[in-house]
Amino acid sequence: MRSRRPRISFHGAAIFTDLGTDVRQPIARIEADPFIVRGDRVRGFVFDVATGRLCETL
Repeated sequence: MRSRRPRISFHGAAIFTDLGTDVRQPIARIEADPFIVRGDRVRGFVFDVATGRLCETL
């Protein structure tokens, strides 16, 4: 059986203008999810390709 690669479409792809906001928004959705235990810490990071640094988004 031959495996098929998924077709990747960049049509409608998101453009990240503010990386901090783009990370904080999904964090807020995850924290609001009723299946996430209250008190668990949800963290987000941005990887800077140019410097190789990983920065936590607060």
